[in-house]
Amino acid sequence: MHHQAIGHRLRKVVRFLFAAGIALFVAGSPAAHPGLQKFAILPPVAVISVDQLQQLIRGDSGNVILVNAWATWCKPCIEEMPRLARLSREYSGKPLTIILVSADEAELAPTSVKKVLTDAGIVLQTYLVSGSGDEYFINSMSPKWSGALPTTFLYDRQGVLRTMMTGKQSYEKFSAAVDTLLGSQRR
Repeated sequence: MHHQAIGHRLRKVVRFLFAAGIALFVAGSPAAHPGLQKFAILPPVAVISVDQLQQLIRGDSGNVILVNAWATWCKPCIEEMPRLARLSREYSGKPLTIILVSADEAELAPTSVKKVLTDAGIVLQTYLVSGSGDEYFINSMSPKWSGALPTTFLYDRQGVLRTMMTGKQSYEKFSAAVDTLLGSQRR
């Protein structure tokens, strides 16, 4: 008799948890919040090494690569985010890959970094570089880079760094630099 009572309570708990899980799934689905649908496809913030980042840049042959180094504590970086989101939208379908690299500590990825990306409507792949120190990261991107943020690096379709833009940029400046590299590849 005692085992039946425990089994009955256990089944009730399992049914409750199942129902609660379904309710949370439905409440969290994009269909339940139409205004938030664009955030449902927010890519994860991945932690990678400097060498993995360089392989990623060099391995995306055929595309112009824009790498934007930024941080959550950098006001000009945050102000620049909507311009990068616009660039991503307006160049969709063109041979352009945009990669964001946060200079924040890896433990901030699930909180501060994702909040900034969500608030800006950013749906671009974002990475945090770890394990090798700031100087190694800075020099791997460009020996001419001081480490100032934001900084944007543009690579041609062969993975060669062609342009480095330090400081907050306008959409027009991003667009012109990308167009130059896309245009030079069509000849």
